[in-house]
Order: sequence, then C-alpha cells, then structure tokens
Amino acid sequence: MTKLSIDIACKIAEEREGKCLSTEYIRARNHLQWQCKNGHKWFATLSHVRNKKTWCPTCKCLSTEYINSKTPMQWKCEKGHQWFARMDSIRNHNTWCLKCRHHSIETAKEIAYNRNGKCLSIIYKDNKTPLQWKCNKGHIWIAHLNSIKDCNNWCPYCRGFNKTIKDMHKLAQKRNGKCLSEKYEGAHTKLQWQCNEGHIWITTPNCILKNHWCPYCLYKHENLCRKIVTNLLGKPFEIRRPNFLKTDKYPKGLELDIYYPQYGFAIEVQGIQHECQTDFFHQNLEKFKNQLIRDQDKKELCDENDIALVEIWYYEDPYKVISKYLQNLGIID
Repeated sequence: MTKLSIDIACKIAEEREGKCLSTEYIRARNHLQWQCKNGHKWFATLSHVRNKKTWCPTCKCLSTEYINSKTPMQWKCEKGHQWFARMDSIRNHNTWCLKCRHHSIETAKEIAYNRNGKCLSIIYKDNKTPLQWKCNKGHIWIAHLNSIKDCNNWCPYCRGFNKTIKDMHKLAQKRNGKCLSEKYEGAHTKLQWQCNEGHIWITTPNCILKNHWCPYCLYKHENLCRKIVTNLLGKPFEIRRPNFLKTDKYPKGLELDIYYPQYGFAIEVQGIQHECQTDFFHQNLEKFKNQLIRDQDKKELCDENDIALVEIWYYEDPYKVISKYLQNLGIID
C-alpha cells in the first residue's frame, strides 16, 4: 500500500485540474487545503479525497440557476444529504453539510484522555446522543459530548465533593433563588429549591451544579428562542407536526418547536428532561428512556426528509448559538 504524503496529494490534485495548497502532510486525519480549477478552496483529509474520490464541494451544487450570492441554493454532499445555503456562505465562510459536521468517537476518547479519564462508549452517533464516561476516580456517568467539550464539564460526582449546605445556598443565590433545605448529604441527595418566580421543586445538587435550574421556567427559554429566530427570519411555519413526523408509531405526529421548511431546518429547544431523568418530568427511568427514543426518532425522521434539526440546549445562550447555527446553514451572514 502506497504511503500517503504531500507529493501524492499534489499529484491527485493535479489529476483533477486543481491544486493542493498545503505544504506539509502530518497524518491521515489532518485536513489539507485544496483548490479546484474554478478557484474554490476547501479543507479535506487526503484519504477522503483519495479513497472516496471526493472533490470540490462548492462545485457540487444541485441548483440550475444562480440569482445572487444572497439567494439560497440547493446543495448535496458526498453522503447524499441535501440542504439550502447561500453561495457566499459556501464560498466565503467555508460552511458545508451541517449533518456531516459532527465529531467522532476518537474526539470523545481524546478529550477524556486529556482529562485523565476514559470514554467508555464505542460508537458515536451524533452530538446529542449521550456517551458513557469514566473519570480517574472510577466514577461512571452519562453525558453528551457537547457538554463535555464546549461547556468544559467533567465528572459530576467529583464536582459534588467537599460541598456544604452553605455552598448550596450560595449556589441558589447566584441564580436569584433559594435553597430551602437545611442539610447537605452529598451531590446526589435531593434538596428543595425555589426560583425568583416563587416556583418550588426538588432535585439534586448535582443537577444544579450542571447548570440546571427551575423546570417551571423552561418554557421561557423556548419563547426567547422563537423571538430571536423570528426577528432574523420572520415567523416560523404554523404547522408544527408535519406529515413526515406522523408514522404508525406516532399517528398524531411528533412536534417541532420551531419549523422553517422553506429553509430546510427546524429548532428543538431542549430542557433538562432530554438529558437526564428528573422527578419533575419523568416518574421513572423507563419514561426517561422513552423520551430519548422519541428524540432520536424525531432526529432520524428529520434526517430522512432533509430537515436539519438544530438543538438549542437549556445551558446555551440562544443569542449566540442561534446566529451561529443559521450562519453555518448559510441562511444569514
């Protein structure tokens, strides 16, 4: 088998009437910069270009008419995913298929290794499917890769050590609320909490330490997300249970929080109940598992019908992430 090198990359690019702009080949998973004969530039691994025979993503456009750089056009990636994006987003911002912009199990294992721990999962499905982790103290827990990577979270058990009830009171005060309990027995012993709206609920300190808060106020997060995206794109589609989400398993249909079929995407505003079991939303573990199954079924149905499903989590700033997602989709600048 021929050993990959920068010379091979340059030769392949030349055979396709283009160029390899990189000057150094490090290893198979490192991206190189390429340029096609039309001047489009993009990044891809040498093995991807060589073995899968892929080439310029910009040139693979399904639209037959170009109006201007601001008008969305239809695109298709090498995996067959189709979506709409503006030409200037593809050309100037190096965006491409949102469904393919995911991490891998290697990413998870590398992050865990850097924190002296392990990722025990062996398959990575998507960035919202929980993985199993283990810290150097032997604690095992479930968490999404995004919460580990982007929010810099790690072992929830270790975070709960050496805390006191005074720490819980201070933690609640930071949220403009109160911890009504008077005794702390560990990160996984439930306490009583109150938000600044007067809602009272029971949950573990571990949940609060993971940036969870009042479950009664969660609906406000969805309304805020809807307001932000409406200001950017106009009102979302009124029908929230499209026909493709109606199946034999779900005859009434699954529901989308915010739906824009004209742009080929929808937004799901995800609260704590989509990440872990809570007494407020789930009476038992089985109901939580059913919640995860519904979430996954919804993702797969959207994927099959070329709808990019964007998830905004309760711990994310919607002002930042919504604009970022829409830019990645090529819908706004």
